[in-house]
Amino acid sequence: MEICNLVDALERRPQEKTIIKNKLVDLAKGTYLLSEENPADTKARDTTFELSLFSFLQARGLDINICEPNPDLRLKSEKYTYEIECKRPQSVNSLEKSIKKATKQLGRSSGNNVIPTIALSLDQVLFERKDLILDSKDETSASNFLNTTFELFLRDNLKMLQKVINNKSCLVLYYLSCLVGFKTDIPMANATFITGNIYNFEDELSHSVFEDLNALIPQSSCSTSIFNAAGTY
Repeated sequence: MEICNLVDALERRPQEKTIIKNKLVDLAKGTYLLSEENPADTKARDTTFELSLFSFLQARGLDINICEPNPDLRLKSEKYTYEIECKRPQSVNSLEKSIKKATKQLGRSSGNNVIPTIALSLDQVLFERKDLILDSKDETSASNFLNTTFELFLRDNLKMLQKVINNKSCLVLYYLSCLVGFKTDIPMANATFITGNIYNFEDELSHSVFEDLNALIPQSSCSTSIFNAAGTY
């Protein structure tokens, strides 16, 4: 389904052919099943997430482009340019290393109204089961579970995040996409959840970025949970 979403996104918003070719080569080095992933193969995992996030944002009609080598993605709004480094850590043990790498890469971001952004895919960090199917009663209970899961993650990792980011100014987005099985008339759906933290910006700028993100991806409490029938997302 992710490949179908990517093809649709590229048809709607064509990208530079050389960049896409390089990304697909990286993607092909990965595995079909998450349970078969090689922990050392960070490039394929990061590229998978990068293209998934591109598809997600493009599907919402946003001005998003795939870049190379840095940043991974560039998202433009009327106010800001978000230069995004995408990381998909294989486990909680590699989380800190991934954030350190992204922070270092973001040191190259500069310019007026540029918001350095780290996007973290947390599927492998938050779910012990490798193939990412969440069993839930209905959409509301699934959304509540994801909210609670993210709250626990942030509580447990906030000190580490603050230590790694230190005094650098950046936006951190946390992303999770998985299949959800419902005990309702909709047997299966795709759930995508995004939340985030803003670090070390002045209060006025932090508020402005928060408002801008809510305009780009309408949400409440800086988070969004989006459900669509499997195969149509």
